[in-house]
Amino acid sequence: MKSYKKGQLLKFAGYNDDWFKAIVYIKGKKKTGYINAKDVGESPKKVTVYNIPILMYHQIGENPQPDEIGRFVSAKNFEEQMKYLKTAGYTPINFDEIRNINKIKKPIIITFDDGYKNNIYAYNILKNLRDATFKPKATFFITGSDIDRPDYLSLKQIKEMSDSGIISIQSHTMTHPFFNDSETMGNIDLVKEIKDSQTLLEGITGKSVTAIAYPYGSYNSKVLNEVKKYYTYAVNNKKCDC
Repeated sequence: MKSYKKGQLLKFAGYNDDWFKAIVYIKGKKKTGYINAKDVGESPKKVTVYNIPILMYHQIGENPQPDEIGRFVSAKNFEEQMKYLKTAGYTPINFDEIRNINKIKKPIIITFDDGYKNNIYAYNILKNLRDATFKPKATFFITGSDIDRPDYLSLKQIKEMSDSGIISIQSHTMTHPFFNDSETMGNIDLVKEIKDSQTLLEGITGKSVTAIAYPYGSYNSKVLNEVKKYYTYAVNNKKCDC
């Protein structure tokens, strides 16, 4: 066991009412440690941590271009993956169900980024797998300016899928910017990308948009501060303090 001197800074998060969970390193190896709440001076804001797997997809189709292979899954493959989740007892949920996570058996979140028209195949597969014991759901992160464009979902399709209760429509910003581009970041209209995309999608679906996926996984302090004004959840493709 390793002891840390009083006053030394440690990063930790709430574990339960009596303990905080901390990551420590002993001889270079990562270890999990616990700190009694009585040993903490001013109690930090508790952060609830949920370990929920998220499956991220982009497009469904056959024979993609070589540089697009990692962004495609065939309809057959996707259906097999969803059947596996069903057989294994997973419960696909949307982000607004996280608040009830302790009542859900084996929760998992299925997402599609960008709002491509071929995502309709995923919707149909999930709809066909639905029965009394398996009620699949997925989240489609939509780029607002691409709605009704060739190769992208139409307003009518988005509304239909949202009304089905199977697909949750959430934001992928308005124009899919790279927030950390040093040459253009100063010209990005954060209100348009973050707030206006939310307003647009809520107008289409008639439902709250509470989650946003960062394009390219890019974000910075200004983006985070703006997102916190309007969203409850933010999704990244890498570990971050989001």
